[in-house]
Amino acid sequence: MSVQLPPEIYAHIFEVGVHKWGVGFLPPLCLTCSDWNEIVASTPRLYGIIDFTRSRRRGLVQLSKAKSAPLYLTLPTERRRYNECEKDLLSLVHNWVYASIPTRTLESLKGEDLCSLEELHVTSCGDKDSPKEKLWGAVPSKLRVLGANSVSSSLVKSVLSRGVIQFEFRNIDRWDGCTNSQIFELLTLIPNASSITLESLFLLEGPQPSGESVTSVPMENLLNLHIQSLRCFALHTSHLRAPSLQTFRLIDSYPYDEDHMHWNLVFMQWSQPSFVPANLHTLEIRSSLRETDVPTFIRWLTLLPNVVRLIVDDVALFRCKEANLMEKLASQPVDGEHWFCPSLMQLFVEGDVQVVDLIAIAGARGGVVEPPFATTSRPSRLRLIEAPLCVSGWDDEIAELKRLVDETHCSCLSCALGLLRVILSVDLFQVVCINFHATVIQLSVSVTTYVRLT
Repeated sequence: MSVQLPPEIYAHIFEVGVHKWGVGFLPPLCLTCSDWNEIVASTPRLYGIIDFTRSRRRGLVQLSKAKSAPLYLTLPTERRRYNECEKDLLSLVHNWVYASIPTRTLESLKGEDLCSLEELHVTSCGDKDSPKEKLWGAVPSKLRVLGANSVSSSLVKSVLSRGVIQFEFRNIDRWDGCTNSQIFELLTLIPNASSITLESLFLLEGPQPSGESVTSVPMENLLNLHIQSLRCFALHTSHLRAPSLQTFRLIDSYPYDEDHMHWNLVFMQWSQPSFVPANLHTLEIRSSLRETDVPTFIRWLTLLPNVVRLIVDDVALFRCKEANLMEKLASQPVDGEHWFCPSLMQLFVEGDVQVVDLIAIAGARGGVVEPPFATTSRPSRLRLIEAPLCVSGWDDEIAELKRLVDETHCSCLSCALGLLRVILSVDLFQVVCINFHATVIQLSVSVTTYVRLT
């Protein structure tokens, strides 16, 4: 079989396969043709993608074949699964490009030795021996991505640097004694970050600092901000100046009853000229707002002309009497005003919404005929709506909604279960086809081998 593409291209394709399915992806390739077998044999980096969570035996074999190739290493929290080769792994630390390791292994390393490391994910071992304090005096110079799961903020602080552009911090419980100020301090260390995820961080209760005591942090390159299950952090979030923000997700972050720092602080501050994320195209709000936040939230939305995808699942948005998001989306501009969310094309709604409300929105943003002397431009056509349609409207109303938009999805439980059954049926069919295909390949290889031997 002749190689139609350069061997380097095939090597990269095979590398993607190993990342996805493990090193077991390679043997069938070697049996396909002599050219592919040669490519695999002459590309040690394919064996440098080592995942001890899949197979300890294969990991040991790979380590011997990887030689001096770059290493993409994944270690489980149980030391016994890689204990016999731990010294060999640590001796090759200068070849690590990607590492997903427990804190116990991290404690054995020096930052200056990780000269090739670009991406690091650290997970707590879940024992009392996990390091809590600063580990390194020098941060790896090439580190660009850092993920931390159930580790102390002081440990994370010792690893962060201005070079980190993607940061994920998850799962801190009350016993770690983490405060909102400590989390905010971590963000000040990564002013060049383009993506930040803060999820399930239990912050200790305490007096909130005044607005004057928290200085704003310019994050000109920040494109994606994901905040989930994070309370007592509204004030600090409001001091992140990210005018280039494109995606903002605020999920399950309803403030405590005694907390007076609500998310309207963020919407008010981000309405200031130097803070407005005018390029925001995806906005997701779920179970985080109080009713008093809603008017400020809607006023902030009027400053965001490029929102294309809006996802709302918050009781406060439908209970607020002072301002109604659904009515605002269905309204047309008057007296020279601009359209509200003029670029909106996809709307996902969960909550107390009726199909007639969605018809009004779709009609205003789909069937609008521009007057001959219009002073405002037409909005983008609303093309997709997802909402609990079956439980909030009659059949004729749903049919009318489907006529107005290109695509509708019902998110009610009954329809979701029906979709799940379809997906499971398709997956089962695919598994049967894959097993049949694998059997045919094995039979073909066996027949070919028999013919050659005879």
